[in-house]
Amino acid sequence: MTAASTSSSESGRMPHPEKENAAPTSSFVCLVCDKNCSTIHGLIRHLKIHASYGKDDAAPSTSNENNTEVRKIPLLKSSAVIQSAFKSRIKTLRLENSDNFLEIKQFLNSKEQDFQDIILNELQKNELKVNCMLMCKYSKASNTGIVTEEKNFKTKNIILTLTNIGEFYYSIVDKLLPETTDFQEKEFGWSLHSILYLEIRVNKFNPLHASSFIELPDIIKKKHAVINVQNDDNLCLKWAVLSALFPVKEHTYRTQQYNIFSNSLDFTGINFSTPLKDTDI
Repeated sequence: MTAASTSSSESGRMPHPEKENAAPTSSFVCLVCDKNCSTIHGLIRHLKIHASYGKDDAAPSTSNENNTEVRKIPLLKSSAVIQSAFKSRIKTLRLENSDNFLEIKQFLNSKEQDFQDIILNELQKNELKVNCMLMCKYSKASNTGIVTEEKNFKTKNIILTLTNIGEFYYSIVDKLLPETTDFQEKEFGWSLHSILYLEIRVNKFNPLHASSFIELPDIIKKKHAVINVQNDDNLCLKWAVLSALFPVKEHTYRTQQYNIFSNSLDFTGINFSTPLKDTDI
């Protein structure tokens, strides 16, 4: 009887007019991790967290993130976008080992064309900084049986241009292969079980905020014997050559002083920023 009277009492309640007609709550969803943000400003702050961690590594995982399924967007036959945020400032693409290669060099060589297609496409939108990560699974015998662990090998961020895209992929291979060999030599007992994927991490490079200019030490600066052009781009070698060949009397540190001479020399084929190996005389 008590239950019946309670039920009758609840069913007889009048609905609150404000609750009945309440507008649905707005929600802003992060396309990277599906997190719901109550305001657009909250979403922007959240995306900035992805951006800051995405330069080299993803943000530290949490229990909620581990339960979130990775959203894969087909790009090429053998690749997928696994992270894209902040107006394409950060994009992580994964080239899976769909052919089940068992040799790392063979796998990396098979992904060269996919890599170049991806980077050429991204270079149409922005200048890029790119680094790669190779993920493999290794196994070794233990007292409890066979143990398997995933190991990753990374390259540093490099500024990419259309002139050095081919050379860059070979530098990736040359960097990753010795690292995998060193790992097996130094970590006794581990052997390659399987190759999982090659991850390409693409970051938009803004030359207005990234410069190859380096301030001179005071001991050199005070001698007034060195011209150090204050460039806000990655054309350090170009400005150094122009300032040496076309000396000016005033404001020698300003790039504007040498703009008039920019077309006097042919810089075609020179990679910027220029590695030391390209400056041999």
